[in-house]
Amino acid sequence: MLGAAPFGLVREGSYLLLSAMVAARLLEFVTSNGDRINYRSLDLKLIWDDIVGVSPPTESVYSNERLLFWGSLLTGRSFGSLNAAKDRQVITDTLTAWAEEWKSTDLGARFDALRDEFLNTRNWRLAAMSTRAFKSVADAIGAVGIGALNLETGLQLIAEAFSDSESEFVRHSQDLAALTQYIDGASLRKEAISWLSLCEVTGEHTVDQMRHELYVSFERTMNDATPGTVVDLNNQWIKFRKVYSEHFIDRHDMTVVSPYLREKLAEIMKTDLWWEFENLSDIEGFDLSYRRASKQLLNRIRKLDCRYDTAKLFARQPFCGCPFNLAEAGDVEALPEALWRVVNQGLLSYRDTLRQNESLIKNVLEPHVKATRSGSTKTGLH
Repeated sequence: MLGAAPFGLVREGSYLLLSAMVAARLLEFVTSNGDRINYRSLDLKLIWDDIVGVSPPTESVYSNERLLFWGSLLTGRSFGSLNAAKDRQVITDTLTAWAEEWKSTDLGARFDALRDEFLNTRNWRLAAMSTRAFKSVADAIGAVGIGALNLETGLQLIAEAFSDSESEFVRHSQDLAALTQYIDGASLRKEAISWLSLCEVTGEHTVDQMRHELYVSFERTMNDATPGTVVDLNNQWIKFRKVYSEHFIDRHDMTVVSPYLREKLAEIMKTDLWWEFENLSDIEGFDLSYRRASKQLLNRIRKLDCRYDTAKLFARQPFCGCPFNLAEAGDVEALPEALWRVVNQGLLSYRDTLRQNESLIKNVLEPHVKATRSGSTKTGLH
């Protein structure tokens, strides 16, 4: 039948398909002597001329109690029996839930996604050995779920994935836990190092020391992650983020969000000196560098109107969306004083210019003064 026209398989293709079905325990070969070749004896050299047919697999070699034991060991739940339909459904549903949870962890893909710098021979071996048995268990449960295998066969496959040995199950479970911790540790390190690399030096010894120690901790424990070390690293990481975030946001809000800068600017712009500076700075002879400096300082102050939710941004990055940074925080706070110095220096410079050119200015202005006075006199005579 498998070789029937027009789309039938060649003989070798049929042999391969039937062998795969025997390996999956869907069938057993029957020989001319009445012997059966199942998945256990499939590794022997097959003489195809001796095979006269196939048949469904014979009964499981495991007792129902042993099969139930493995179902309970895997899922952590107790079951009634394999005889009642209701109990069988409970077992199937519980196994399916376990398989779905296993697949949701996606350990294989998470391990493959790690950068090469996180990998070594030990980790590769750990990943291969720890996931193989549990993956075969999940595949068997999936086959039971779609009806390709009966429940007993599925439970038997679970037992055989661990050589029907509780100690093997414990060993594989421990390896799996170690792999999970390693992946979690690598993921935590990737997140933390990315965040730390964008942090600024605060100038606060405690905060900067915490940052340095966190770097060292991640480097030291990367390849020897255990449940304890990963938890400790995570706690250390959470603590640093909290301390750094509070420090940054406090300085940010004092500098940018606080009305201090705008109030100081308003005070300056109400003074007579500012009025004088504004009017004189456009006159020829006034040093333009002071005018440019005042405009730059004004622009910096006016741009410091932050409208971002800084605390929310810090969930993914150690900086705000506005131009503020810790390195320039002191300079920003001193902007009003800097502007006031520019105003005073500009006016002093202009007065010095007037004094230095007093004679020239008199010579230029004297004819205009005389003409003005003469005109006033004539107007008075009339």
